[in-house]
Amino acid sequence: MELISKCASCVAAKITAFFADLKGVSTVEYALMIVAIIGAVALAATFLGDAFEGLFKDLSEEMTKGVSKVATAVT
Repeated sequence: MELISKCASCVAAKITAFFADLKGVSTVEYALMIVAIIGAVALAATFLGDAFEGLFKDLSEEMTKGVSKVATAVT
């Protein structure tokens, strides 16, 4: 009877330790945060994509004009 009591105590302790372990919970929380961040970036890129495209196109044109002016001045 004492052996069964010890085994029951051991099993109970292991079950308690299993449910008290929070490592897996924090991993899931970090994974959810990463998914949320990726979703927010994708959503922002979708809505702001055209604005950024215009911005970079204008910037590229201005840089090309500046380079050509410098090349003309140097030669």
